[in-house]
Amino acid sequence: MRTCLILFPQPIGLVYFGSAMFILSTQASQAESTAKLIATPTSTAIVTVRLDIESSFGGTNDVDVKTVLVTGLTDSHFNPSLPPWDLVGISVLNIALENATYEFDFFCFPFIGCQHLDVSLENVQITLQNPVISAVATNGSATFLDGSFKLHADYTLSGLTQSKGSSDTISTSEFAGVLSISGSNMSMKQCRLSPLIIDFPQESLPGNVSSVRMTITSNLSNLFFQGSWIPKANGPDLNGDGVVNGVDLSFVLSSWGTPSGDVNGDQCTDGDDLTEVLSAWKNESTP
Repeated sequence: MRTCLILFPQPIGLVYFGSAMFILSTQASQAESTAKLIATPTSTAIVTVRLDIESSFGGTNDVDVKTVLVTGLTDSHFNPSLPPWDLVGISVLNIALENATYEFDFFCFPFIGCQHLDVSLENVQITLQNPVISAVATNGSATFLDGSFKLHADYTLSGLTQSKGSSDTISTSEFAGVLSISGSNMSMKQCRLSPLIIDFPQESLPGNVSSVRMTITSNLSNLFFQGSWIPKANGPDLNGDGVVNGVDLSFVLSSWGTPSGDVNGDQCTDGDDLTEVLSAWKNESTP
């Protein structure tokens, strides 16, 4: 009885970059494995929002912090085909933050009080715009430098000024995480993302305010991605080293009942795959 399942179908509306964008090794014979990971339902982020205001009264700032739920997904490629991996590339990364209202006080004076501003953020989406690549350390950590991220947010301002609108800001940021595997299962944890910035359009501000900048810093240490990884179809030579031998046999046996050691393309590792590996091994050994 087969127990293999393929989870995480391609999400609708997301752009997937072709695997040709990820030539992750100079060894042409090596194949890539792939993984589609989805954030666990209990994932959270500690979101720190700082507002900096410049006005005719001078500059001021305030900070508010909320813990919000997080959803997200990532689509990754790995080289060589079988672990331990040397390189990982991410073609899709999306992180969505739960709606929340952040409260700020500005221009506070004794006996007069403060000017209050509420910023409600909805549909906050952080989306990777370009493929990124990182080396994989022995502990599974990977750091992706110079990623281009789009920060989308629908906002409503109330208090000091009244307005609403949407912002789409693209900036360069660093993303990092730690990968771990157990059989065909994979997880990414200890995620980090550099701060992202939104500058509110001048037309949404009161006349005496020249600029409002919002800096969003998301502590993603409680964001956990999970899913399955699958080696690229490479026939019985599962690790792509050009030889069918004990390495490939061992991997089929250790992946039994999962998609990870699939040789014949039916998305299940079973006796058919074992037969193909043993047959190819025998034929290669024949003078």
